[in-house]
Amino acid sequence: MKWINIIGLIFQFAAFWFAAPELLGSEALKRFEKGLITFIGKIPTVIIAFSAIIVGIGMSWYGIRTGLQAAEADASGIIGTMVTIIVLSVVLMVYFIFFASKTQQWMQSNFATPLIEKLIVSGESRKSALIIGAVLFTLGFVLQLVTALAQ
Repeated sequence: MKWINIIGLIFQFAAFWFAAPELLGSEALKRFEKGLITFIGKIPTVIIAFSAIIVGIGMSWYGIRTGLQAAEADASGIIGTMVTIIVLSVVLMVYFIFFASKTQQWMQSNFATPLIEKLIVSGESRKSALIIGAVLFTLGFVLQLVTALAQ
């Protein structure tokens, strides 16, 4: 039930971002255009950082669990675990060094700029986003209500 509640909260959070362009209007979006493009362009970096945190926690948990099992029984499996952790860490570092800025630039030019321009120019796009936001908000509310009634 906890997961249903969490999904409902995520839907309601996403609903705000879908509704915001229509609520702000085209004039406010024009004033915020440069900042919004920069903000949307940084979304991949935030996603990558969040993923790196999750992977780091997972690798730590995996290393601790394997280390404790090796301490109780046989230490031969710990080498494979350490190699796995090192390889994953190197892959993440290489990605950050070589591809993170390219991903951010691609996101800004192919996603952020066209999205903001479309939201500023097209009232129909803002209206569609508002409808999607309303649907997400309603789904989130229903999921939270089901969770509250089930408890």
